[in-house]
Formats: sequence, structure tokens, C-alpha cells
Amino acid sequence: MEQTVDNGPVKVELDNLMVKYEKLMSRFAQHSFYTEVLRSCFQTLLSLGTLDDIMTKVLRQMQKAIGYSTISVRKVNMDPNDEPMLHTLYEIDPPEIVKSDFESSKIWPLSIFSENAIDKLRSGQIYGGDVTTLPEKEKLYFRNRKVVSFFILPIHIQGKMWGVILFEDLKKSNLFGSEDISLFSFFGDIVGCYLKYHEALETVRLGEERLRLLADNTLDCIWHMDINLTFTYVSPAVKQMFDYKPDEWIGSNLSDHCSKQEMEKIIKLLSTKPSGVLFETSLKRRNGKNVPVEILGKAIYDQNGNVVGLQGTTRNISERKEAEKERQRLSAQLRHSQKMEAIGTLAGGIAHDFNNILTAIVGYAELSMMDAKENSRLSNNLREIYRAGSRATELVKQILTFCRQTELERQPMQISPIVKEALKLLRSSIPTTIEIDFFIKDNLGTTMADPTQIHQVVMNLCTNAAQAMEKTGGKLTVALDKTTLGNQFRTMHPDITPGVYFQLTVADTGHGISPEIMEKIFDPYFTTKKIEEGTGLGLSVSQGIVKSCGGEITVESKLNKGSIFKVYLPEISSNTLKEEDKVIELPTGSQCILFVDDEPALVDMGQQRLSRLGYQVEGYTSSVKALSQFQANPSRYDLVITDMTMPIISGDRLARRLIEIRPDIPIILCTGYSRQISNERASACGIRSLLMKPITIKAMAETVKQVLSHKNSES
Repeated sequence: MEQTVDNGPVKVELDNLMVKYEKLMSRFAQHSFYTEVLRSCFQTLLSLGTLDDIMTKVLRQMQKAIGYSTISVRKVNMDPNDEPMLHTLYEIDPPEIVKSDFESSKIWPLSIFSENAIDKLRSGQIYGGDVTTLPEKEKLYFRNRKVVSFFILPIHIQGKMWGVILFEDLKKSNLFGSEDISLFSFFGDIVGCYLKYHEALETVRLGEERLRLLADNTLDCIWHMDINLTFTYVSPAVKQMFDYKPDEWIGSNLSDHCSKQEMEKIIKLLSTKPSGVLFETSLKRRNGKNVPVEILGKAIYDQNGNVVGLQGTTRNISERKEAEKERQRLSAQLRHSQKMEAIGTLAGGIAHDFNNILTAIVGYAELSMMDAKENSRLSNNLREIYRAGSRATELVKQILTFCRQTELERQPMQISPIVKEALKLLRSSIPTTIEIDFFIKDNLGTTMADPTQIHQVVMNLCTNAAQAMEKTGGKLTVALDKTTLGNQFRTMHPDITPGVYFQLTVADTGHGISPEIMEKIFDPYFTTKKIEEGTGLGLSVSQGIVKSCGGEITVESKLNKGSIFKVYLPEISSNTLKEEDKVIELPTGSQCILFVDDEPALVDMGQQRLSRLGYQVEGYTSSVKALSQFQANPSRYDLVITDMTMPIISGDRLARRLIEIRPDIPIILCTGYSRQISNERASACGIRSLLMKPITIKAMAETVKQVLSHKNSES
């Protein structure tokens, strides 16, 4: 009997294997298709174009390949409350939204997904499926978007979830199995890396843009140099600072822009402190002018730690330097003012004592001249003593005026004596290498001015001339003459009235004045001297004095030839000049006068003077004793003459006490110098007249007569 084989199970197994084979081949073909799709997407990402265009193309390729309705790329960002949000960066064919629980369909809170879903995404797993299988919270959200199925590819960069790619379909459910979907995970990695790369590029671009804007708009010049100190980059500020365009400066060497000495200094500073150094130097503009600058520089290193160049900034500090000079000038001016104030205080104290001495000298000389035989040797000697005392009196006034302790007094005066006196003072202070020639005409006439101010003008001009010849020596020439200024001169100097003027000329053979600064020499505080040599006020003050007198000052100068200053002061009618040395009949009287001064010599002299004029005089060196005598018999005295500065009771306080005793008593107050008393204050104290020492017999006689006459008229 023939034996048969039951091949049924084998056939079934073979059939099963064939089915599996066919499925495997189908899967392999499908995988090959997906691989081709991914390759095509990758090529698109590497193509040229804008980021938006490239991402749109890639999403369209994926949409066409896998058939999902909507694909979007969303990035995880934190909101102000630190809640993670999904921000839509790119999306194709977004679904129609029936209802939205959010302000914008472009921004979702990550919390719309369950914690399980979020954990999966953060761990790198794909999440999705049919909407019907979702938790209720997720299901409601996707139904509002009419989505049937979806899956989410997480994008991870450096171990953290950067964002997601969301695939949504509106018609079919569960288009792909999880195994199919896992094939797309590589797509998420590609897109994530690509977007992160472009984010980094954008960050770099924005940083470079900010740096470019900073470099283009900062006033400081930013630069790079190679190891040979050749510039490889400079910012646009180089144009304003040095008048070079950046491309003109780039390629030049540092040595092209500074002196050899400055170059050595810069190299030394940069080499000793390669980590960074701040220093000041000067660089040249296109026109060759040096610009003071502040440089902050540091070395550039390669990967091996070798210096390959330098970088830094350069700042123009011209304004700072000018401000420092101005601050130094103001500081010098302040110190000068403080010195003048100290000198003024000292001068005031000296003036009081010195005027007391001069009062005795002038007064006794006058008394002795009255006793001496006219035109005798004794009389002539006494007259010279008197004149010397008068000149000393004027000198004290000049000192006080110079220190601003007395008011200026413009009066008719002759210029020649002032000029001669100034030249005598200058000769002792000017170096012997400077020769002085002067041509001073006497009795030219008079002008209206303050003698002290004219003296100051002469001293300022001659001192400046001498300083211009200090190093080389030379000749100082001073001349005084008359001239007539007409309309032609007035066209250049409109403040001048045509007429006769005194012309004071001060010429030197010094270095001269350059044309660049000629217009500035009369500006206040302008000076070419060092701080300790001058304040820049001399010429400015001199011009102010001359113009206040109705005059003008001019200058001519040539470099290395010298300068000529000319001062013009208007002549006035000679009949306005005070008469001097004319014999005047002194007013006399017979009244009783109380004379008080703490200097015994001045009391004695006062008694002699007033007695010669016919008055009855009682003199006291103690204000306390004088007050006691007055209290004992107030009606005895017709007038009181008292010094201001006295021990125990000063003159003004004594006057108040006397007026309290007898309100109608006339009082004359005498002072050598006091800042505490003035005509206004004296009048407020009831004092009828204020006399400044030294007092001549003429001034004393006229003042006494005037005060007593005023008293009699009131009676």
C-alpha cells in the first residue's frame, strides 16, 4: 500500500511565511520610500533661500509623503510666569478652529497635554494616535480643531526638549502605526538641528549688528592691529578724529601717525602690560596737527597663547585737556585773588600806621615851612620833605587801589610824571640785558583819568614787553607825545572821537605775536605764559582802563621782530587842572575845638595847626579822658575832631556817646585807613565830615570852616 505524506501543516507554514515575506518586502519598500523622503528633505534644508521658504518646502514634502493634513513646528518658550508655552514657528494648512480656549491659536500652553504625554515628549518618545483614545482634556482641544488623529515628534537639542513637530489629520484616524511613525523621528532631529543652527546664526548676526552699530556711532575709535602694528580695522570715528576715512587708515602703520618718541612710548606700554593698559599720548591728524588722545589697548592671542595682534579704543581728549587748562587757569586766578585779598588786608593795616606817620611828616613840614624864611635853604628843604610825603601818600593810595581797598578817583592829571615813576620801578625788576630808552615830553597837557590806573597800564605794557625779551635781551622803548586822531583813525576805531590825544608808545624787540593769536590778546584770561607767570588779565584790564577814559589801545607786531603798543588818551582843557603850589589864604576861626588822637605827635601837630588858624584847642591822647572832659562841660566845645582807630573807645563809638550827651555837637572823623567806616556810615553815626590821613593844613582848615559854618547856619 502506497504511503502518503500530510503536507497540510507545511503548506500552511509556507503560506504564512510567504505572507510575512510579502509584508516584509512591502515594509522594506515603504521604508525605502521614507528614507528617500528624508533624504529629499535634508537636501532642501541644505539648499539656498530664506528660512521661511525652506521650512515651508520641507513641511510640504513631508505632507505629500505621509498624507497628513496639517504639519507645524512649535518651539517651547517660557512665559512671564515661567509656564512652558508652544509657540508656532511654521505651519502649513492649519485647520479651521471651531472653538479656542486660548488668546491665539499660535501659542499653546504645554499643559494642555497630560503629564504622561509631557513626560514621554521630554524623554524623546513620540506621542499621538486617534483623538478618540486621548484623555478628555486633550480630546476636547483637538476636537475643537476638527482633528481626527495626530502624532508629535519631540525635538531634542543637547538633552533638552527644544520644541515639537505636530502632525494632524482631519479625515482619517491612525494613518500610521507606531513603528511607522518611529521612522520619522530622524526628521525631527534634522529639523531641530537646522532651526537651532539658524537661531545661533541669528544670534551672531544680531550681536554683530549691535557691535557694528556701536562701532559706527561711538565717538571713540575702535581698532585692530596685527603683530607688526599695521591697522587691520578702524571704526568710522577715525574720520572725525583724524580726518581719514577707515579704508585710508586701514593698512597704515602706527608709526605713520605719531612721532618716533611717542611710538617708542606706546610700544613700551603695550609690551609691558599686554593684558590691557590705559595711557595718554598724541596722534597726528591729516593736516599734521597733534591730537591728544587716550588709548585703551590689549593684546590678541592665538590658541597657543602667542600674541598675534592688538586691539583697543582711542578717545579724543582735546576737550578734557582744554578743561584741565581752564581749571588750572581758574585755580591760578583763585589763588591770585586770595593772595590779593591777603595783600589787601596787610596793606590796609600798613596804610593805617603809615598814614599816621605821613600825617606827622607832612603836617610838621607844613608848620615848619610857615615859620621858615621864604626861599631860604631851610624853606626849600622843608618843601622837598613835604613833596616826598605827598608822593608817599599817593603811593599808599595806589597800593590800596591796586588791592581794591579804596575806590578809584578819576581826575584831571598829567601823564608824564606817572610814566616816569613807573619806569623807575621797572628798572629795578627788568634784567640788565634789556636796555630801556624813553622819550617823555613834559607839560603836554592833561587828561581825565585815575593816576593809579594809568600807572597800572604802563606797568602792564612794559612788563609784557620785558617778558618778551627775557631770554634774548633787547630794547624797551617808551615814548609820550601828542597826536591828532581824525576820521581815518575813527573808521578802524569807531568809539574814538576825533581830536587831540596823548600817545603813549611801548615798543620791544622781542619774539613778537603770531597772527593766529593777535585777535585774542585782549580777551580776559587769554595767555601764552605758564600758569605761574601770568593770569591773562594784564592786557584785558589795560584795554578796559583806556576805553573807560575815552581812549584806545592798538598793537602792531611781527614775529621775531617785536611789538608796538600805542595808548591814546584824550586831552582835556587845562583850566580843569587843580591848582598846585598856589598860595591860598587859609580860613581861620576862634571857636573851641576838642582834638582826640592816640598818637601824641598827631595831637601836638593838630593843636599847633588849629592854634595858628586862631582856634582854641584842647588835645587828648585818650578817648576815655576826652569823653570825661566833654561830659563835664558839653557846652564848652564848638567842634570835636577825633581819630577812628583808638584803644578802648573807637572814634565812631566816641561820636555816638558825644551825640547822646549833646545832639548838636559837630564831629569830624579822621582815619588813616579803615574798612569799617565810610562816608555813608559816618553820616549815619551823626559825623559831619570824614577826613583821610595824611591831612594837609589846607584840607583841615577848609573842612573845619565848612562844618562850623554849617552848624551856624542851622542855629
